[in-house]
Amino acid sequence: MITQKQYLLRKIDATRFYDSDAFYLSLADSLAEAFEVHYKKKVSDSAQMSLISQEVALNLVGYMMDVVADMGLWRAFTSHCRTLYGRPVPFFSNENYIDYELNRSDVQFLTWYSLCFVSEPGDSPLYPHDSAVLELADEFYRIMEENYEEAPAPEGMLKTNDLEIHDPEDADAIQTLGHWVFWSSYLTVPCFKTNMELIYSQAKPNDRNSLAEIMGQAQMELPTGPLALYLREWIWLIIEGKLPPKPRHAKEPEEHPYYQKFLSANNSSRIAFFNDYRELNRFLGKALGWDPEADNLPQLNRSHDFTLLTNKYKGLLIGRDVAQCFAAENNTLYNKQYAAQNDFSLLIARGRCPIDLTLYALENNLLPDIQWPKVDNSTSLVLENADFIARCFLLQYYRAV
Repeated sequence: MITQKQYLLRKIDATRFYDSDAFYLSLADSLAEAFEVHYKKKVSDSAQMSLISQEVALNLVGYMMDVVADMGLWRAFTSHCRTLYGRPVPFFSNENYIDYELNRSDVQFLTWYSLCFVSEPGDSPLYPHDSAVLELADEFYRIMEENYEEAPAPEGMLKTNDLEIHDPEDADAIQTLGHWVFWSSYLTVPCFKTNMELIYSQAKPNDRNSLAEIMGQAQMELPTGPLALYLREWIWLIIEGKLPPKPRHAKEPEEHPYYQKFLSANNSSRIAFFNDYRELNRFLGKALGWDPEADNLPQLNRSHDFTLLTNKYKGLLIGRDVAQCFAAENNTLYNKQYAAQNDFSLLIARGRCPIDLTLYALENNLLPDIQWPKVDNSTSLVLENADFIARCFLLQYYRAV
């Protein structure tokens, strides 16, 4: 059984148990029970089963409450997915999709998303189209659909359609909304857990002021949720239906002095591959005028191979030990077997590869061998959703663009 305290911790108003909450808590219990019946072969430990079932159930109930109340977070997510990808949710299609209503593809996505991040995903995260996931999602959808028409309007929710970003009278409500979105919501918390643990660990023990300061800093600096958006961006999408405008007088970036030098030394190609540190050092000496005999980048000399990408405004980005992944015409290091086994890690392993390089490879079809780990014939699904996968798993490493 899910306790009232567990349930309230996921709500925007965590201080009061309203009459309508009895319905949604009961629904969460029903979903948790269904999980334990339909997913029991996947989780052997009973204590772990209970924790996972409760977390997944609360996420799905949070989604349903959001949809019924039109709180705006799910609306923001699906509308921005449409902007980015031309469809409301990743991985799953639904010809009969109805905006701001209960949808099977929503439940399928949230079932996968909740399960994938219930613990550290590791190198082989849960496949979205895993048969057990789809079966479980179908059962969840059946239960939720049976209860949808009689679901009461959730009490204690903010009416975000009535808020205005720049209205001082809405400042407190927007702050409350932001705190819920960042720290408690069904949509942002799952993939942000690793960051949350790190944030909490940085606070001084038993020092609330220290914790509040670190949490406030995190809200300003770290992206969150499966689209790796900053809190300000989530709030604007919820209230205004669009991302915040760019600063009016933002200075145009200047072309980096290395950009043309690199192109001139590399037959006008933005990307180059090197078998070892000596080759890399020699090229940098030739292209940038560095001393070819000097040890110019000693921190790199233990790596095996190198991929250089030039960016017009950033200069050079260096990928270490990933050259075998890229099926480029000028890459003699490309290894099809290695690529099939390792390309996916570029999307999910933080620090494995500069995100600019990964996105360049995707845009230029340099990752034809990419597939979901241990899943045959998954290349198409991965390529169709590669940007989303990178956002969801890399978070701040994705936003280092």
